[in-house]
Amino acid sequence: MKDTVAAPPVSGVVIPDSLRQHRSYALVILTLAYTSSYLDRTIIGAVSEHIKRDLLLSDTQLGLLTGLFVLPFTGAGRRIKDGTI
Repeated sequence: MKDTVAAPPVSGVVIPDSLRQHRSYALVILTLAYTSSYLDRTIIGAVSEHIKRDLLLSDTQLGLLTGLFVLPFTGAGRRIKDGTI
């Protein structure tokens, strides 16, 4: 059996300032997008009974309405996966 040797930790790696800025920017954008998505889903769930009552919707119609609400997120996720964004 071969002995495995761990590589020594890389030290002295210099990360350019532009890359640091891009990482911070990407982190902020992704955090805001996730927060917005979470709040959207939570609000729809919280007010769904009121929407159902006000618009006289059946359970099926309310389910379809909330399903339609999710479609843009699905389309955006597919575009990101395919690399077209």
